[in-house]
Amino acid sequence: QQRNRPDGVMWGAVPLEMLGDLPRAASTSADWSYWNTDDTIGFAELSHALSNGWQLKGTVTHRELGSDAEMFYVYTQDGDPVDVLRSYPSKYGHAERQWLADLYASGPFQLAGREHQAVVGVSWSRSANRLRSRYANVGEQVALDDVLDGTFPHPEFGDAIDASADFTDYRRSLYGVVRFNVSDQWKLFTGANLTRVSSSGMQYGEPHNYHKTKFTPYLGAVYDIDAQHSVYASYAKIFNPQTKQDIARRTLPPIEGSNAEVGLKGEWFDQRLTGTLSIFQVKQQNTAADSLFNEDGGYFYYPTVDATSTGFELDVAGRVAPGWDISAGYTQLRLKDDDTGDDTREFVPRRTLRLSTTYRVPALDTLKLGMSVNWQSRTERDGAAQGSYALLDVMARYDFTPQLSAVLKVDNVTDKKYVSSLYWAQNFYGAPRHYSVSLNWKY
Repeated sequence: QQRNRPDGVMWGAVPLEMLGDLPRAASTSADWSYWNTDDTIGFAELSHALSNGWQLKGTVTHRELGSDAEMFYVYTQDGDPVDVLRSYPSKYGHAERQWLADLYASGPFQLAGREHQAVVGVSWSRSANRLRSRYANVGEQVALDDVLDGTFPHPEFGDAIDASADFTDYRRSLYGVVRFNVSDQWKLFTGANLTRVSSSGMQYGEPHNYHKTKFTPYLGAVYDIDAQHSVYASYAKIFNPQTKQDIARRTLPPIEGSNAEVGLKGEWFDQRLTGTLSIFQVKQQNTAADSLFNEDGGYFYYPTVDATSTGFELDVAGRVAPGWDISAGYTQLRLKDDDTGDDTREFVPRRTLRLSTTYRVPALDTLKLGMSVNWQSRTERDGAAQGSYALLDVMARYDFTPQLSAVLKVDNVTDKKYVSSLYWAQNFYGAPRHYSVSLNWKY
């Protein structure tokens, strides 16, 4: 069970065009704002060993989520003076109850004189959502300075506009996968998922009803070139329901598409060092794009985009010398709108580099030093841009005993000032240089 009781919380952030030279601590939260949440999870699991190496396993999970909040959001509107915002306070309550069940059998079987592996199962889930929102002073103009000091007056939510939702989502799936041991060098994986999703109820005055059944296959293969190198390929269909709404406040259709990948894997120095080079293509239709504000209706909605991402990824990890471990990865991609052929979702960095290493000092084997660097290329959004940047983190760990250790971490060592993301039309700065010390006990 987890209970959070934060005060002065942000809902949204500073619009990107106003972020400028504001200090990192700039916040649009009001002094009276809060966002209380409760999250309780209980589960049961049962396994049973069958004959011939097969196993039957079932799980049941129940989760209850609750929110109670009074929040303050700001946005900009075309034609308004510079440094003028619009207010969007909300009093919000939400309750959600989830049930999830999964039952599957797994084990070996014989075919054509060779042993293979199979998994077959069924899953079911139910999620009941009930929420209530009340909005006051929507669209009221307010100066940026009056927002940053947290003194926006507390609205009278009793006279606010009411909006509510009460709907239930169901998901039922049959799935299976088989790993064929074709030869000592060839492994073939094939599987499928038959999913039925449905929903009934109301969401903000509009029916929240849909029914969809989808068959999604999966196919993969691995070929061992020699004892150290393998090539692989995989193809899978994508199906993922959404809860966001379009401009007519209808639920967006599920995301559909495909994911294809080919690659080369290797391991060297008695499996102490491994590496992967992969080429991928992901196609997705109906993906929710950037939210827009409907000035006539006073609500946010989501258009959709059909896009294709192609690229490659290189990863290396392992122990290059006694006590010296490394992990490195580089990803490069293109992301194009299928309808126009133009770049889309430019807030996603096209190139990223990740490097981390730890080293246990030979003269003092109770001391381990570490460092990580994360770099990403330039990103853009509606005229706003952020250049490429790198973040450097360092750590030191000292083992007092095999059970007791202390860790010192310094994140963003160079104190780089950057915006955490351009995904939204508003955001805030990432954390400056900061430190942490932890004491860890294993038993």
